[in-house]
Amino acid sequence: MQYLFAPIFLVMGAASIYGDQVSTTTPAPKDRDDLVTGVGKAQARETLVPYYMERVDVSPRGDVLGLKEIVARRSDGAIVRKGGLAPGDTLNFARDVTFPDGTRVTVYDSIKAKTTWPLDELQRAFFRAKVIDGPAECTMGGNTPLRRERMQGQDVDMVQFSANARRVTLWQAPKLGCEYLYDKVEVPARDGSLRIDMEVKTTTLVIGEPDGRLFEVSPDLVEMKPSEALRKLWSSVEPPVPADLKAAFLRENERQGAEQDKRYEAAKSGVRQ
Repeated sequence: MQYLFAPIFLVMGAASIYGDQVSTTTPAPKDRDDLVTGVGKAQARETLVPYYMERVDVSPRGDVLGLKEIVARRSDGAIVRKGGLAPGDTLNFARDVTFPDGTRVTVYDSIKAKTTWPLDELQRAFFRAKVIDGPAECTMGGNTPLRRERMQGQDVDMVQFSANARRVTLWQAPKLGCEYLYDKVEVPARDGSLRIDMEVKTTTLVIGEPDGRLFEVSPDLVEMKPSEALRKLWSSVEPPVPADLKAAFLRENERQGAEQDKRYEAAKSGVRQ
């Protein structure tokens, strides 16, 4: 499942939320080894810590639109992701909650709906490697860290790779399950140099148990297919973007909804897509 907010971030050219715990800027893993090495495969392990994090797209387009993401992890391994249009406008956006047993629920608070995504065996292995087992170092698709640095009081591994002529650099924290604290995407300029096309920075990082309400799934929520929930959600929200961008976003949203429906039905039937 691609995360709910991938369409708006991709259309705007800003930071994408990780879907299936894999960044949308990262080449898709081909097999189990790639999935595991995507978060670091080593003998030693880090002790993961609970945290609350806010990330903001500070690149020119993102800064204008105010794109924001909240990520939080409990000490039991449950993790939640929530995206919105900052500052503070996250009420109308969904929460993607993955529990220790691998159950994932996308919660649409504003329309009192949810979509439940059972993880298959491969996804469960990746989930454990990323947020429960604790990798000693962070890699991405087989790319090993260039060096280790300090950022926001955390050890971070600097990982770099190419994707469609873009150079992607991530600063990932092993003790945070390899969540990135800084993400930079560069593209070739006319003179052959590289210019920053996307830049996402962590503005808030608090180590400790996050607010439990972030993980709540109310029993009165109605189960919906992704396309149904997305359509209902966006009919009640007016994205603060130009008309042409809004039209492109809504078209992409419909396409993503149809693709997510296929994954949703496959997940329910236990078939890997």
